[in-house]
Amino acid sequence: MENLPILLALVVTVAVIAGASYVILSGKEAELSPPYVLSPDPLESENETVTLSWAVVEGVRYRVQVSTDPSFSGIIVEFEDLENWSITIPLPGSGTYYWRIRSERGGRFSAWTGARTIIISELPRPVLLSPENSAVLTETTVTLSWSGRSGMLFRVQVDRSVAFASPVIENLTASNSITVGLPGAGTYYWRVRSENAGRAGRWSEVRSFSIVLENAPAGLILLLPENGAVLTENEVFFTWIGENGLTYVFQLDNGPDFVTPVENRTVTENFLTLSLSVGVYFWRVGALRENAVERWSDVWTFSIVESVVEAGVRYFVMVTIDGCRPDVLLEADTPWIDTLADNALYNWLGVTVYPSVTPVAHASLFTGAYPEDHGYEGPGDSLEAETIFEVAENSGYRTALIDGKGGRIAGLERGVSYVKNDVDYRKIGDPDADLRVMENAIRIFVQHRPTIMFVLLPMVDSTGHSYGHTSQEYRRAIERADRAIGILVENLRALGLYENTYIVVVSDHGMTGTDHGSIELGDMAIPIIFSGPEIQGRKVRGAEIVDIAPTIADLLGVRRPSKCRGLSLFERERLSDNVFDEGDVIYQIMTDRFANGDPSNDNFGYGEYRPGNLSFYQGGDWQGIIDRLAYIKHLGVTAIWISSVHWNQWLNVPGQSAGYHGYWPYDFYRTEPHFGSLEKLKELVRRASDMGIAVITEAIPNHTGDFLYDAPNTWRWRTREETQSPELKPAPPFDNLQWYHNYGHIEDWNNDFQRINHDLRGNIREPNVWGGLDDLAQEKPEVRQELFRVYSYWRDEVGFAAFRFDASKHVPDDFRKEFQENVGIPCFGESWYGDPATLAQHWRDGPLWGFQDFPMLFAVRDVFAGEQSFDRISSTLAQDSLYPDASHLVISIETHDIERFLFAAGRDNQRLKLALTFLLTCRGVPSLYYGTEQGLAGGGDPNNREVMPSWEMTPVYLHIKRLNEIRQRYPAISRGLQYEVYKEASIYVYRKVYQNEQAVVALNNSWASRTISVTVPLPPGTELVNLLNTDDRVTVGSDGRITVTLGAKEGKIYSNVMRENYSRGAVEPQPTYSRTVIRVHYNVGWDNSIYIRGDTPPLSWSVGLPATWTEGNIWVWETNLIPDGQRFEFKPLINDRIWSRGSNYEGYGGQIIDVYPEF
Repeated sequence: MENLPILLALVVTVAVIAGASYVILSGKEAELSPPYVLSPDPLESENETVTLSWAVVEGVRYRVQVSTDPSFSGIIVEFEDLENWSITIPLPGSGTYYWRIRSERGGRFSAWTGARTIIISELPRPVLLSPENSAVLTETTVTLSWSGRSGMLFRVQVDRSVAFASPVIENLTASNSITVGLPGAGTYYWRVRSENAGRAGRWSEVRSFSIVLENAPAGLILLLPENGAVLTENEVFFTWIGENGLTYVFQLDNGPDFVTPVENRTVTENFLTLSLSVGVYFWRVGALRENAVERWSDVWTFSIVESVVEAGVRYFVMVTIDGCRPDVLLEADTPWIDTLADNALYNWLGVTVYPSVTPVAHASLFTGAYPEDHGYEGPGDSLEAETIFEVAENSGYRTALIDGKGGRIAGLERGVSYVKNDVDYRKIGDPDADLRVMENAIRIFVQHRPTIMFVLLPMVDSTGHSYGHTSQEYRRAIERADRAIGILVENLRALGLYENTYIVVVSDHGMTGTDHGSIELGDMAIPIIFSGPEIQGRKVRGAEIVDIAPTIADLLGVRRPSKCRGLSLFERERLSDNVFDEGDVIYQIMTDRFANGDPSNDNFGYGEYRPGNLSFYQGGDWQGIIDRLAYIKHLGVTAIWISSVHWNQWLNVPGQSAGYHGYWPYDFYRTEPHFGSLEKLKELVRRASDMGIAVITEAIPNHTGDFLYDAPNTWRWRTREETQSPELKPAPPFDNLQWYHNYGHIEDWNNDFQRINHDLRGNIREPNVWGGLDDLAQEKPEVRQELFRVYSYWRDEVGFAAFRFDASKHVPDDFRKEFQENVGIPCFGESWYGDPATLAQHWRDGPLWGFQDFPMLFAVRDVFAGEQSFDRISSTLAQDSLYPDASHLVISIETHDIERFLFAAGRDNQRLKLALTFLLTCRGVPSLYYGTEQGLAGGGDPNNREVMPSWEMTPVYLHIKRLNEIRQRYPAISRGLQYEVYKEASIYVYRKVYQNEQAVVALNNSWASRTISVTVPLPPGTELVNLLNTDDRVTVGSDGRITVTLGAKEGKIYSNVMRENYSRGAVEPQPTYSRTVIRVHYNVGWDNSIYIRGDTPPLSWSVGLPATWTEGNIWVWETNLIPDGQRFEFKPLINDRIWSRGSNYEGYGGQIIDVYPEF
């Protein structure tokens, strides 16, 4: 038998034993398999450098990925083309990491291995034992002890300064105690940290102790220039710490012996500036007592060299003055900040985020994201947004963060190359702590030269919590923070880098009294100063804390952080002005009902102020609006429409209601005393303008209040016996009887003469009374010209951006035209016509800038509240060509003259949110009515004019905020032409077009999910992104169609342009809302009613809501606005005045609650 060759497939499988590698040899081609991993899972280490290992196959190469996410959505380290069986990698710090590996050969690759875990544990922080903090010792030999884990090394530092810039003692020991000899009397600071295998843990807390020796003089601590500093400018700033009232001897020499000093002078301040040449210098300071130097400081050295600046390099230094109110900052002596602001994009009334607290605000500062997106509330929380540091690091830039609060913003340092947050200077009680923090910052800047450096100065906030924002201590703390910024500027100049550095000075929040955290302006207003190369000083209206990160990103030439929703300050400057136009969003405020900021102007003693009775004054004023401007700003609106500012007739003739609404003018030239002074009104407009909010008010040229005696052909004013009103006739010059028509009230609304010349009754008179609001004779030249003067005065004196022209259909057409021409700023009219053709003709006959769109108001309420067909809206929009300019129509879903939308919609928030999506994407100028976002749902007048119940970030508030952001960023939405795309009874699709941008809005008004396919005029393959959730995208098919799925009562806004990454992520479970019913069993007697007050919206403790009588003397109040299961308290009242006895009642959302009160 012939021997035949036998081909064997040789397979040798080996392992790694005792550190030796064994190769798997393969003699035939086979499918690639994931490598066999040898490293343990999990791999636990205290060393940040780890070795990963696996078995290898000859001819196969390997790819390794490391991430902080087990799904590997973000890769922090990746190695490819590996041939060896292991790799050693450094990780950025303690935490949990995940790694995986796959085989690759000849363009083929295996599946990944499963995610394997690496746990880098943090080295334990030592606990200091002895001496106790603030101990007073009498010897210079001191034993320091601490507790720590065995097997560790411990680094001990002792210094005279909390900055530990040049420690007096620095030792590395394996023991838990050390005895040191110190150079003399004074205060010392000490700290300890663990070290192991080249890795350093966090420093312990910092403790201090004092050594007191008999007759020992106080110590001197040198600050700047730092020991060993290398300077590049000839002007050198020296400063040190001593004792108040001391005189000093300052010496400077070219050597350390000071035999013949270059400078030898006596000074009384603890600083001076010298002009020096290039060279090496030594300096010291002595304490002078009784003409003798009692003691010298240490000797420090520095060098001055020729400046060498790398061309084109730019640096960014962000400084937060924690808790700094801008109004106090402006009053303080802050020359360094003032100088920066002279050449900066600035706003002294910038806005932080809510809640206005340090961790939340800094998360927004670093990410450009709002709290609802970044999710960070404090140390220990996960930051759910990318930081500007991470973006910079990924682009190859170094960064640094110096936290003077000792880790108060821990967790926000992601992407930071160098972090220093080991000392909470506030706890040390050093009033100059901000200087210490800046010393650290400068040393780190010199050593590491980061492109972006952040510095947190803590002492203004700490001082505010201790003494309050009105104290001299608080003001002085701001001035010390300014000195710290001066040290920064001087050192940048010395390094030759000042002209290459952008310096950002900002605060995280303000301070009210000794606290902060609220939505009020005192807590929310912050200074924003962004100075730097080639920036010319100018105010940026509307600047927010979220604008800093995108501004840095744009100047640095890198992308913005992924969830950034701020604008760059350059964008904000272009978008924010005090000019009202069709791109704005209005927030209508009934001043008396919004917020009471000054109780001193509530009641003037005429019975006009009756809290709880909505027919009378409730106390709202301009100070209240000022206090809530940040709330309005965060909502995203760009204009507020406030009540008429004129002094009003306070009571109607029988005294049954008050002129709180502003529509009964008494004095056209003076402000309403219940609202505030002229100066307060100017302050409101000025502050709103600084925040990017234009202010609109009412023009009321049709009439005054009701002063004329009610009888035909009787031309006289009422006497004191004939009216309850404290005012008997209008203020001059409107006290001229010949300026009025006096024809009685309108009886035939289709009669044009009556419509223009007769009195409006309003709610000032009873139905059987002849007269009403006294109608002015605008056809008379003297009346006409005086009205022009009135509103030109308010335009110029206060700075209003626009007027809402009240009762515009009741004045002559030519008067409207001339009024617009004379006042010059936009005026939009109130003409209650429900037919587009009639309104359009009225507009052409008497042109104003625009008109309220009542045809659309009625259509919107029919469709979204009444669930009628979209035909109502479609047919209304189809007549837009009749108008002079449909973009100047002011559109709304409710006003002060009709029931609230939620009242008409059965208090259904889903209907409301869909209506708001339409409102804020439709052509025209959207106008929101105050309280819509807080669930106000009152019926007719006065219940549609409720007192603002709360200031919460409700789901509706956040929905409006998001829609307003979209309007601001995407001009197709705010300014684009509108075209109908598709329509069914419950589905409506339209597109908005502006230049090369297109947006497609799809609305589903049914209670069932729907999928539709519609044609859009975009090229096949065009991707459209849902701006309400950028994870949701559709693509135009080859047939020119897109397919969209809409949930019940859902709206989507697709755009062919995306300027941000806004992802909702996993949708949090939403609370459910069902009927909550309160049944009050009580017989109140004839002509009385039951009201309910409570602590949970829509209830409030300030104004009651009416219950409905049912048989059996049961009064029923119900709502679906209280989340199921939420506890709330309430009390019944008779006529909203007489409280029931005893404790508050308790209820839970979704329950039927029966109560049997006693009164």
